[in-house]
Amino acid sequence: MAECKEMIAAAKGTKVILFVGHKDRRLARMRKAKELIDQGAVGEIILAEASHSNDTGMKLTPDRWRWYRKESPAGPLMAFTIHHADNLNHLVGPVKRVTAFMSKVCGKAETDDVISAALEFENRALGYLGGSFLTPYRKSVQIHGTEGTILMDREGGAGYYQKKGTQKLVRLEPLPDEKTQVRDSCIEEIDEFASCIQEGRRPETAGEEGLAAVAIIEAIIKSAETGVPVKIRDLR
Repeated sequence: MAECKEMIAAAKGTKVILFVGHKDRRLARMRKAKELIDQGAVGEIILAEASHSNDTGMKLTPDRWRWYRKESPAGPLMAFTIHHADNLNHLVGPVKRVTAFMSKVCGKAETDDVISAALEFENRALGYLGGSFLTPYRKSVQIHGTEGTILMDREGGAGYYQKKGTQKLVRLEPLPDEKTQVRDSCIEEIDEFASCIQEGRRPETAGEEGLAAVAIIEAIIKSAETGVPVKIRDLR
């Protein structure tokens, strides 16, 4: 967080545009989730769950930055699950408090293999953020509200909505496949960065959004190390 603040301060008052690469919120399924939430389709959000795992930890070697705890603290969390921290901030709102665990199971790298964190949001909703370095590639987000539930999954680039009073998940169409969504989100990110530079305007994911995601990471690490809940405001 200290380094994030330094970057924000360095860019302030200059013509430099500080742009943070949180492209996951730009995936078509995440954009659709945000649209449904803003339309009131889920009502009041009460629970949010996000996980991102793959078997990177089984393949790491010392020449890769993700091998090291200093470069990739909390293993999968800093390597890729941090994008879900940004998604939860974007879809649900700021996180207030974190209780977390980290574990070194059987990966060869020195960093941790799996993390699990319980979140309390400022709006009183609760949540879960997790990930591992040892399991098949899975990436999903679920938003549960008083009027419905949204499920966003990497598989096929899928998105589903379940309305209150029903038992059926309705697939959201049309949504491009995963490969197309990733490509398009990267293109959107680069195009926006270029236009922000040309027009001198603030990007969607500026330094403050990057700082907010890193704050969740630091809170998770501190909670796991100390064994007690950590309030985000106490880190700032």
